[in-house]
Amino acid sequence: MRQFISVLVLFISCNLFSQKAKLILGGGLSKINNSTFPILNKNVFVFSGGVGLDWLENDRYYISSELGYMQIGGKETNPSLPNPFKEMEKKWGFASLTSTFRYKLPISSTFFFIGAGPKINISLDSSSAFENTIYDGGLKMKTVNFGLNTELGYMHDWDNFRAGIIGSYLVGISPIADTEFTKLKGNPLYISLSFGVNL
Repeated sequence: MRQFISVLVLFISCNLFSQKAKLILGGGLSKINNSTFPILNKNVFVFSGGVGLDWLENDRYYISSELGYMQIGGKETNPSLPNPFKEMEKKWGFASLTSTFRYKLPISSTFFFIGAGPKINISLDSSSAFENTIYDGGLKMKTVNFGLNTELGYMHDWDNFRAGIIGSYLVGISPIADTEFTKLKGNPLYISLSFGVNL
């Protein structure tokens, strides 16, 4: 057992030669998708931010892991409803954990990449999720939901630093909220700036 751990530590150490800590800040658009009838199905501006680590990097790929905060939301206009329900807008905050495999297309000290990986979101607003909407008491926010994070981006390395821009789209796998009759999924599109430094 001790030999296995030693080999594992050696393997990880050899592959973490380009390990970088990073800060990510972004904004984007989000709306709610629902297959039965429209609920909060218009875009709203949302925010995301977090910290992360790039690891297991070589010339062609690396793993990008991030821990952060993100918003999912939407708005809805229905003139036939009484005030204040004619225009409803909701944004919910989530703590998120992502680990993405990024395939690199290098050009000198810069590279483009495409990536995909799992994302776990934990709701920070589940107790009052649909307050001040006609859905309050009907829809129930899930504490945890899962998605597939897809990415396209550009990075530039110089000295001990890395900076770049990332476009990401979350494909909702499990619902963020549901009832007996319907399931709501969020698919936000984000543009983020990333700044990292070698450890």
